[in-house]
Amino acid sequence: MCVQRCPVNSYGDNDTRTCLQTCFFNHTIDTRIKFTFADDSTNYCVYKCPQNSWADNFTISCISNCT
Repeated sequence: MCVQRCPVNSYGDNDTRTCLQTCFFNHTIDTRIKFTFADDSTNYCVYKCPQNSWADNFTISCISNCT
């Protein structure tokens, strides 16, 4: 089903055009490695986290405070 926004606790992936429970991290697509992080402010998988947030390799998400 086509949706305007992915449901809560899922993230839109622009490459696959699907809603995912977790974003790709170190995943090969078409011979290139894809690293994306879950951005809770937009509900999208992003290559670069928004300003004033940081990419966390452990949670595969954008976080406001580094651990």
